[in-house]
Amino acid sequence: MNDSTAYFINRMLAACAREGTARKLSGCAKYICGKTGTAGNEDGNTDAYCIAYTPEYTVAVWIGAKDASELHQISGGGTPSAIARTVFLRLKPQNSRGFPRPASVKEVELDAAELHKTHRLVLADESLLPRYRKTAELPSDYYVPRK
Repeated sequence: MNDSTAYFINRMLAACAREGTARKLSGCAKYICGKTGTAGNEDGNTDAYCIAYTPEYTVAVWIGAKDASELHQISGGGTPSAIARTVFLRLKPQNSRGFPRPASVKEVELDAAELHKTHRLVLADESLLPRYRKTAELPSDYYVPRK
């Protein structure tokens, strides 16, 4: 995997930890990425997990049984996320800056009005007012035309 792909995956999983299914991780580290999930059968969930990481640590929590029996009282990744949060609070990760943006990712100013109207990425013109601009990160080799 190239570094820009890893960077964008980290960004998505950080959003998952902030406001998604792994949000119980929120507040246990300055920068944390996480993913939750479940597996099961027609009778219900048999497994629930949370995989979470910072630049320093990775924590994986799995709740399930060897015989794949149904989990009672657990319907999603909230319980594994809460357990992972407890582990991270004890580990006290120190890295507050997260994963650095690699050189293969650039920051650009887009024309937000054009994006909203036509769903096209177009670089903001120098004369475009700030309220019509949107800052975005893109792979360095991604071509964005000017209007």
